[in-house]
Amino acid sequence: MTYRSILLHIDEGPDVDAQCAYAAGLARQFDARLVGLSCHHLSLALGAPPVFADGDPLTTRMREIEDAALERETIFLRHCRQAGLVAFDAIRDGSPAVAALCSHGLGSDLVVMGAPESAGPRRAAQRALIDAVLLASARPVLVLPRAGRFEPGQGKAVVAWDGSLGAAHAAAAALPLLQRATSVDLVRALPIGAASDMPMPVDITRAVAWLSWHGIAVQVRLAPVDRQVGQALIFDAKAMGAKLLVMGAWGRPRVVERLLGGATREVLSSLGIPTLFAH
Repeated sequence: MTYRSILLHIDEGPDVDAQCAYAAGLARQFDARLVGLSCHHLSLALGAPPVFADGDPLTTRMREIEDAALERETIFLRHCRQAGLVAFDAIRDGSPAVAALCSHGLGSDLVVMGAPESAGPRRAAQRALIDAVLLASARPVLVLPRAGRFEPGQGKAVVAWDGSLGAAHAAAAALPLLQRATSVDLVRALPIGAASDMPMPVDITRAVAWLSWHGIAVQVRLAPVDRQVGQALIFDAKAMGAKLLVMGAWGRPRVVERLLGGATREVLSSLGIPTLFAH
């Protein structure tokens, strides 16, 4: 199993260089086609008729958005050439970003996006975009941190395993990355006070056997959790020096996770390493 086509959402902001470099390196490792998608959708307020006369504010704003998309595209193409990619393409799409990413993602094996910014006026929109794509995308989504530089396909990988459908989908989607990792940990979160000598859950034994059939040797860890599960997963992965976290997304309905909290929400709020999600 491998990735033959990768879609990168070429985001705004100062992290575009790092995101393009990571995606280009990933595509080079898998000899995959890399598509860079710049979204330049301009939403209009309801009841406000569009005016397209030359020089009016709406036209000026549309040109600014298109120019910014072109600038991001130029950065993307530069990184593709520097990485020595043979197959790559840049696309500008005026559709709403969620629709554009999900539509173009159908032609890819993996979607790569940047995490929400830690603060600022764009954070809410970025978070809403990622939430919607994680729910609607037919493909797994690899979310990159806003801070730091990471090399794809190197170092330890941590797979968050709870026996759920989402965890199984995420592990399957991450197989090409797990096969290239230097080591793989399968982590099961346990509540504080759980017996340390409890028998290994059957679903973990089956997951270990399944991964071994794909040539992946894993270490199983049962990690006590004294905080929210998502926070514990990030803390554990960082403590182990992991370069990749793999987990299911939205294990419960999103409205429930918004009200009660949830691992997806917590991990996205403090993302520190590249994390592959699948719903």
